[in-house]
Amino acid sequence: MQTGYKNFSYKSEKNDDDEGKNKFGKVIFQIIVEGLRIVKMPKRKMIALNATGPDDLETRFRLIKEIFGGKADVWIEPPIYFCYGKNINIGEGCYINFNCNFVDDGKITIGNHVMFGPRSSSQQSVIPLIEFS
Repeated sequence: MQTGYKNFSYKSEKNDDDEGKNKFGKVIFQIIVEGLRIVKMPKRKMIALNATGPDDLETRFRLIKEIFGGKADVWIEPPIYFCYGKNINIGEGCYINFNCNFVDDGKITIGNHVMFGPRSSSQQSVIPLIEFS
């Protein structure tokens, strides 16, 4: 079937590579579903942290401890966005300004007394490699 796009056509017959593509697609789908299951609770805590008001410091510090593994000597100006939270190691005396994004598919380590300006981003992405036999 010709599509009208130059140098592009769609082949409807099944070829030998289709089974490998289907297997790969199923594995990727399983990884995505498992990832969604894992991030559900941290995302809820992130939303709760982002909803804290300026007078609700007790709740804010409690959520920071829960999300980032016991660190309380950190100031986070909501909103903050991350994938998991548990993969972010924050040093003492850090300041994270509003609208910061952390893609923590891998480990992110922030040293002591580090300051992030508004809308800063830090990414540590990991792309899974899958071997098919």
